[in-house]
Amino acid sequence: MKNSNLNKIIVAMILLAFLSSCATQKIKSHPVQPFGVIGSDADLYMYLPVKNNKIFIDALLGDMAEDKYIQMAIDKTDVIHSGFFQKRSDTAVRVCANGTYPAGLTDVIFKQSYGWKKKTTVDNHEYYESYDLDVSIPHPKFAFLVMGEKKAGDMDMTLANISNPDAPDFSPDFNKFISLGEKNGVALFSANPNFIISKLLGTDLGLPVKTIEVYFFNQKDDEIYTYSFIAKTGNKGTTAALAMILSRMLDGEIKIEDYLVKVENGKISYADLAYLLKEVY
Repeated sequence: MKNSNLNKIIVAMILLAFLSSCATQKIKSHPVQPFGVIGSDADLYMYLPVKNNKIFIDALLGDMAEDKYIQMAIDKTDVIHSGFFQKRSDTAVRVCANGTYPAGLTDVIFKQSYGWKKKTTVDNHEYYESYDLDVSIPHPKFAFLVMGEKKAGDMDMTLANISNPDAPDFSPDFNKFISLGEKNGVALFSANPNFIISKLLGTDLGLPVKTIEVYFFNQKDDEIYTYSFIAKTGNKGTTAALAMILSRMLDGEIKIEDYLVKVENGKISYADLAYLLKEVY
């Protein structure tokens, strides 16, 4: 199975099944804004409720889905918020996991002999650092992970965003999806659409597309997701060109509204969705 950052996100959740005892500072004065903590400069954001998307998550994991510890960690997690960063010279992923994690084996898991180094931010948040993964639980219901080989300072910046959120400028539809706590879907948002398009098509078309958002809905853990796709462009010529390209790629109903291209009632299997996201991530 292709090794992707999405795999790392889920595998890292194994740790979270044991970590709430490492929370040394409770967040009392600042409500946690998951995407505000992740920051405003990610290329792609994902909102992934766990419970009703397990068939999809299992497809992401492949053979690892059979591991009882991975399943235990997934069962403890309600929602995964993530941001993928590609604009820099390195690739990084920031994750805010929302769930309920039992007290456990922090000292055993994060031993220095295992490659972990305990660090403290200027705000007195503690986290554990390794070569390509940092973990912190500053609140009993939230865990933060930063992944990437060149992530120096990322966890410090991430935890600083708890008290001073750096909220992304999402669309009203994406904000509504999150605020309603939609359980039967997966939502993606990108303010760097050409990155996404180049991943999907294998080439950068260089079109002036401003944002892309995609919503996948699944009823009763069904094998088929229904999706809607919305792209905001910079001019009507781009809108028409993008609509033509998408009509050849996607099976939904294509609509054009001013500078928006919409694809509605598309269908995709959970396996194809997993493959798609692994290609992007």
